[in-house]
Amino acid sequence: MGVGYWIDPNGWGNTSALAAFFIKSGSAIIDNMSVLFAIGVAYGMSKDKDGAAALTGFVGFLVLTTLCSPAAVAMIQKIPADQVPAAFGKISNQFVGILVGIISAELYNRFSSVELPKALSFFSGRRLVPILTSFVMIVVAFIMMYVWPMIFDGLVNFGEHIQKLGSVGGGRVRVLQPSADPGRSAPRAELRILVRRCRY
Repeated sequence: MGVGYWIDPNGWGNTSALAAFFIKSGSAIIDNMSVLFAIGVAYGMSKDKDGAAALTGFVGFLVLTTLCSPAAVAMIQKIPADQVPAAFGKISNQFVGILVGIISAELYNRFSSVELPKALSFFSGRRLVPILTSFVMIVVAFIMMYVWPMIFDGLVNFGEHIQKLGSVGGGRVRVLQPSADPGRSAPRAELRILVRRCRY
């Protein structure tokens, strides 16, 4: 993405096809960073680095973010869509991805060797973990429906405080800083690792 912004610093791809090509190819990764965090953390923290752990993180992320989407929250809580807290519009972020990855890895490490009765043996071991993770994420999603707006506001306020410190504060905790400024240039926005573009 940086190459694209360097080629077309003002138009950001609108005036250069080559710049647009680089920007869009980079955004394929940046825009999906949250789910990649869920997959990568689950895989990296698993005891045997098996692909089933990565699948577990992916499944867990899908379940949690789907249940905590604005439409789902409005339906479950029986409230109009325009009354759903704005935080749920940003539920798909790196903070949630890491949280899901940690939970998924822990479940994988604990239950990937469990043997079920013979009638259910097909679902034993590694096959059991994504199923179990789905149910656990239902519980986590229920909790997040009540605590996520507070967590979101805390992350945004923390990020804004760090931004006010300038380069010193940004250098210390850049990985924890939400990009709260909708006018911030895109090359800087992609550096926000955990909570990205919280207020657009």
